[in-house]
Amino acid sequence: VLNVSAGSLAAIRGRADVARRRGRDDEALEGYMHASRLAPNDPDVDSVIAELRERIDRRGRRTIAALEEWLTSVTHGLRTQPRA
Repeated sequence: VLNVSAGSLAAIRGRADVARRRGRDDEALEGYMHASRLAPNDPDVDSVIAELRERIDRRGRRTIAALEEWLTSVTHGLRTQPRA
């Protein structure tokens, strides 16, 4: 764990990089957004932010699709159950 000043761009990017490698996209995005505020014209940071947003969005769409499928199967099962 890095214990550094809150304004250190290198430390912030380092923590975001670690979170990204570990698959913690939300945490990584937060770190890269912070880095972007400190270095607003960094194209590398901007491209990583775009990539993370897309991955998070894609994961959200997959989750919604799975929940919709589950809900459909549950409601279909309720309609086919004999009434007591």
